[in-house]
Amino acid sequence: MDNHTPANFECKFHFDNLEEATQDSVRERVAYAIDHKMSGILLKIHAHRSDARVLFRIDLQKNKKDLFNGTFSMYYPGIEKDFDFADEAWVRYEREDYVNLNDLVSHAFSNFKERFANS
Repeated sequence: MDNHTPANFECKFHFDNLEEATQDSVRERVAYAIDHKMSGILLKIHAHRSDARVLFRIDLQKNKKDLFNGTFSMYYPGIEKDFDFADEAWVRYEREDYVNLNDLVSHAFSNFKERFANS
């Protein structure tokens, strides 16, 4: 992660029917997305709660149609002042039958960023 992204977050991955090289590529793509799309959001969360721990959970599978399904979840402590979320909040992005796995990852993190921007 770059020098502007708070270190107090974790990514958990669950892969089903994806080759090791593809899994590594996804991990790199997620790290890039967090650095370039989520760093401002993470800084904002940590500005209000320095002890905040953010968890990203990424579940990806290659289905029987040889396409990709994915569920991306982000859990974080609620920040009632700026975000209209409860004590423990989460954001979820879920899609099925994606042809391009990189697009799926990119769209998920763009969706997270937009949802925070509109909160």
